[in-house]
Amino acid sequence: MQNKTCFYVIVFFAFFLWSPSNVNASEHTGKKLNNFKLKTLAGEKIRIRSVLKDKPAVINFTTTWCEDCKKLDEIISRSLPKYSKKGVVFCYVYVGQKKKFVLSAIAEKSPNPNIIKLLDERRKIFQKMKLNSVPHLLIVNSKGIIGYEGAPLDEKDFIAAIEKVLMSDRSIISH
Repeated sequence: MQNKTCFYVIVFFAFFLWSPSNVNASEHTGKKLNNFKLKTLAGEKIRIRSVLKDKPAVINFTTTWCEDCKKLDEIISRSLPKYSKKGVVFCYVYVGQKKKFVLSAIAEKSPNPNIIKLLDERRKIFQKMKLNSVPHLLIVNSKGIIGYEGAPLDEKDFIAAIEKVLMSDRSIISH
């Protein structure tokens, strides 16, 4: 009986603690980003590609309460000035959160005007893309092809991922 209980406890924790987005997921890598529609914080419905404007982009599916999301946000914030100068667009998609909670959380810290903030309040896009957990990062080249998918919680891994996509973008442009 005790062994059986122990087994179920281990299975329970393994299921809930293992985060598929923390590995370098590849379900979407190499595929064109769908032109999904989301709301801005102002309530306007827009298509994602109209925001990206044929530029490389970092799209961060995130929440305001998740600790790993906060860690990734710090990494992105430190890297943003360098990569914004290189033409990279930064976009956060807040998943499963109401606009008022997102606005409140953003107001508590100094909001970065260089990050486009969108809402997926009902998790429609998150579910349609079959994403499993947050944070979940997509790095897209200027042609809209996803070059990286995962959740790099180490700054070196994030920089390596973005540089790899930018390098592939340069080779696309030069051909």
